[in-house]
Amino acid sequence: MMKQMKIKKFAIILFFAGILQGQVDPGINVWIRVGSLQSFFSAWGAERAWNANLGIYEGLQWPAWYWATENFVIDRYWLACRDFNDPEGNNWDYKATTFISSAPPEYGAPISITQTTRFDPPKVDVDGVGITRNPQVDGYHDESLPYDRKLVNIVNTSLGVTVKRVVYAFSQPYHDNYFLTEYILTNTGNVDADDEIELPNQTVKELYWGQMPRYATSREAGFTVDGQMTWGKYQWVSHARDIVYDGENICGFWSWLGQSEKNNHDNIGGPARADQGRLSAPQFAGIAMVYAQKSPSEPVNDPSKLRILGWHAGDTYPSIANNNAAGMKDVWEMLEGTDLYTGSETPMDFGIPEPGPNISHKPAEKEGNDGGGAAGFMTYGPWELAFGDSVKIVVVEGISGLDRKHCVDIGKNWYKKFANSNYNFSGTLPDGSSTSNHDVYKNTWFYTGKDSILQTFARAIKNYNSGFAIPQPPQPPTNFYVISGGDQIRLEWTPSPNETDADFGGYKIYRAIGAADSFYTEIFACGKGTSHPEIVREYADMSPVRGMSYFYYLTAFNDGSNNDGTFNPAGPIESNRVYTQSSEPAYLRRPQGTNLDNVRIVPNPFSIKAREYQYGIGDDKDKVMFLNIPGKCTIRIYTERGDLVETLYHTDGSGDHPWNLVSSDRQIVVSGLYIAHIEVTEDILDSSSGTMIYSKGQSTYKKLLVIR
Repeated sequence: MMKQMKIKKFAIILFFAGILQGQVDPGINVWIRVGSLQSFFSAWGAERAWNANLGIYEGLQWPAWYWATENFVIDRYWLACRDFNDPEGNNWDYKATTFISSAPPEYGAPISITQTTRFDPPKVDVDGVGITRNPQVDGYHDESLPYDRKLVNIVNTSLGVTVKRVVYAFSQPYHDNYFLTEYILTNTGNVDADDEIELPNQTVKELYWGQMPRYATSREAGFTVDGQMTWGKYQWVSHARDIVYDGENICGFWSWLGQSEKNNHDNIGGPARADQGRLSAPQFAGIAMVYAQKSPSEPVNDPSKLRILGWHAGDTYPSIANNNAAGMKDVWEMLEGTDLYTGSETPMDFGIPEPGPNISHKPAEKEGNDGGGAAGFMTYGPWELAFGDSVKIVVVEGISGLDRKHCVDIGKNWYKKFANSNYNFSGTLPDGSSTSNHDVYKNTWFYTGKDSILQTFARAIKNYNSGFAIPQPPQPPTNFYVISGGDQIRLEWTPSPNETDADFGGYKIYRAIGAADSFYTEIFACGKGTSHPEIVREYADMSPVRGMSYFYYLTAFNDGSNNDGTFNPAGPIESNRVYTQSSEPAYLRRPQGTNLDNVRIVPNPFSIKAREYQYGIGDDKDKVMFLNIPGKCTIRIYTERGDLVETLYHTDGSGDHPWNLVSSDRQIVVSGLYIAHIEVTEDILDSSSGTMIYSKGQSTYKKLLVIR
């Protein structure tokens, strides 16, 4: 066969303008950090969650503001076609490629990955420390965009089919837990990263696209259930075809934590026994179809293009390395459905609810399934693409489930019976009835997550089909300042760009105590419909207690006139907490002392058994405070025999300084008597009278008793 003649790429620009930007590093990852669902996206178009530098599986964090809520393991994607002629003139009965971060050049090449944003994130400052997380964005900002982020990722493949992935993310609080993703498959004839068209006359025949993402809900649950981080073990996969939810037809799957044979107790929901039963795995993570184009000439949705919807063994799939012809045939047949490579797994029931109409479940690691566990599996096709033709697939990937407060309250109630078999348990179920079985109580609440993920899918489908017409909240203020003071913590902000809009409502402030990832409570609101109807841009929090740490976020809200309930519950909408939430603590500071005799260490003695009643158990655990100290001093802590444990440099002019009971070599100090030497580091004058309060070199000693 004659070899195909290469042509310059100017012709294909007519069909696929704006994508030819040169090859990029295949190892590039770009994060989308808006809303409660946050994740990274790879230049290769498919992600692997393992981060060797951190030693964790990262990505798909939900809720993103809590520790270890990653839910992601790996994405696997394939393209395969029939009767393919390669640039060297060889004919292949089957041609296939895959998308992985370590893919060799013969699979194709990543061309570009860019992200644009609707507006710059606000600048957040806590006591002079800037904590704004700058987004990885390129190009323009356009405040008229209906989405908060748009990520565009382009990959040329060895099939001559270029895949353009477009990811849309939203911060509107009812729509911030999913990504809408378009996959546009175009026959560009380009099989590599250069600017030549290798296959200008190729028609791609019987083309299939398949995806097999694997979840692990969640990273924290791996430790609470299994004692180690897992890679999808104990996951169950539910798949549903043609379920109608809130008027939308749902075809998709979701993954959730099942029972581990290592545990004698019911571990559904991942109750953390070390944290009074808090549910550490409330997540239901999955993908649903939104749109599948009928043909290149018919840009309408054709649900029949969803060829396979089910499950697949996570690590059992054909190899196509080195252009393995048999492997590429197997990939095509896997996507088409002739041979699914699913292993010999037999479904088992661990007390899960009845699947119901159009829903089935598969356990992740039972009865012969491979070590990778079960994964959801969806394939689309077939299509025939002439040179320049395109088709589009749209999916929603989302995570939902019980919120943190429900996880804490339900887990705590369950734990009472778990810890004490004689406890007379009673629990209220979601429908208002009651039960005396603590496992039934916990699990019934947990399985409401199925409705939550279906609701997430339905909202996303409505959003996409409307052209992203969901109601938007006002933008957050452009700057947010948290200022620790001697008798208050002061909050100041600059206006939201939407403050002059007719539907603008006002601002709200939320506060957490002890840890950035704990509960936040609304402490102030101003503007329409509040007790402070005027618009203000400052607030003095007068209620903090000395020594405790405080975290805040600020939102702007509207009056709800743009939200009639079509896309989500009606009423006012707030900007997302992600834009202004502080990750650094603020403290109520006291004026510097005026006499070294008044220096105190609180609590003293420090007892670990009583720390919950001292400075909390979050970021403030194991903490003592040096109070009434000079504004500029050095504090050296010694053991009873005179060994230096830690040196603290106090320079902010206040009268207090914390110590976390950790030595200079990062060791937690043991029980014992410690001596603190407080030395003034410069002459200090009274600001009003100008008289000397302290002379440089003055010092005093104080004792501290630690009990563990």
